[in-house]
Amino acid sequence: MKKYIVFLIVLCLTLMVNAQRFTSFSQDPTLTVNEMKEYLSSVNKDRQKEADALLKEFTEYWTTGINPDAQEAFIEEANKLLKHKFRPFPHFEAYIHT
Repeated sequence: MKKYIVFLIVLCLTLMVNAQRFTSFSQDPTLTVNEMKEYLSSVNKDRQKEADALLKEFTEYWTTGINPDAQEAFIEEANKLLKHKFRPFPHFEAYIHT
C-alpha cells in the first residue's frame, strides 16, 4: 500500500512540473516581451543575470527595431524551437542575437 501512495505522489509531482513548462508564444506580438520574460525566468539561478541581460536586449529590439512581419516570423520560429525543446541558453540566446 505504501508503494502505491509513494508512486501516486511522485506521479503527481512529475505532472505538476511538466504543466508549468512554457510551451508556446502567442500570436499577439504585444504579449511577446512578457512571454519571453516568463520563458527566461525558467533558467537556473547561476544564469539569471545573463537571462536578464538577454531580456533587456530583446525588449529594446522588439519595441524599436523590428517590423510587424518580422515579429510574426520571429514568433513562428520561436514556437518551432520550443516544440523541439530548445533551451534558453544557448539556443534562444543565439536566435535572438541573429
